[in-house]
Amino acid sequence: MKLFELAFPESQRLFNTLYYRRGGSYSHDFTTHASYGSRLPYAEAEDFFKRFSNESDLRILEIGCGNGNNAARFLERILQLCKKDKRSKIESINYTIADFSQEMLDSAKENPKVKRLQKEKSARIDFIKINAENFKIKTKNKFHLIRSNELLDDLPNQILISNGNQFSEIMIAFHLPDNITATPTPEAFIRNVELDVGTRKTKPEKKTLSLLKSSRMLVTNARTPIPFSAANLIKTLKSHLAENGTMDFFDYGFNSKSELLSLQHSIFRTPGALTCFVNFPFLKSFAEKQNLKAKVEPESKFTGEKSEHFYHLRIRK
Repeated sequence: MKLFELAFPESQRLFNTLYYRRGGSYSHDFTTHASYGSRLPYAEAEDFFKRFSNESDLRILEIGCGNGNNAARFLERILQLCKKDKRSKIESINYTIADFSQEMLDSAKENPKVKRLQKEKSARIDFIKINAENFKIKTKNKFHLIRSNELLDDLPNQILISNGNQFSEIMIAFHLPDNITATPTPEAFIRNVELDVGTRKTKPEKKTLSLLKSSRMLVTNARTPIPFSAANLIKTLKSHLAENGTMDFFDYGFNSKSELLSLQHSIFRTPGALTCFVNFPFLKSFAEKQNLKAKVEPESKFTGEKSEHFYHLRIRK
């Protein structure tokens, strides 16, 4: 067996890069709320329409395209509302879909619902390859809405364990059969890899500890995810948000100490990706430090559908 050890964020980055090269075939492993049904994108479209129906040109950015159903259903509902409401001033809709995986973008482009919308030219749909960890987009236009579904759980997290003033972080040991090459195909890697969880001593940054304290997420002897990549993305997206614009993030995670502790035994899952429960109190505190307005609510409150451990993070200027 071959063995190599990485800190959890590097492990997430490696595992998810390999995994999402499979494109739309990821849906055989699990199904997101948005790709399965229309309730989430429809609810978000209806909420968005209420707030921006007086704008003539709408600009929307979706990060993490999935199989394209999320975008298609959101646009379908917006167009239905425009046709129904004669008072709407909406004249054009520019929808940008961003993903770090070209294979995922290609899968979304081939989605029949997306292709139909493009053929009808009812909305302009652009596809751009962008890594959410190093987000750079070549446009001076500001977005009225920046949205994502089940993206934040895939972005690298450091996982800290505190014991008084001493800290350690989660490490992942990868065990690969000797017959796997140094650069395995995604399929071979995902099917054959075995993972062990270990720890090493570390010293968190002062700003990390400050945010843990302000969010009340400094929990002794608990494995606490630090979503530093998601926080950096929020900071970057702030400059791309129009006045009164909104960021909507939907994902699975926790919003209290008690919930964090109840999820300790299932903080990792590997249907193919290596994901992590989202620390919503931490991200809320981080957004507020950036002079943004932020709130966290159960996804079920937004959509009206039961969804345990799923939350909606809304951020506004």
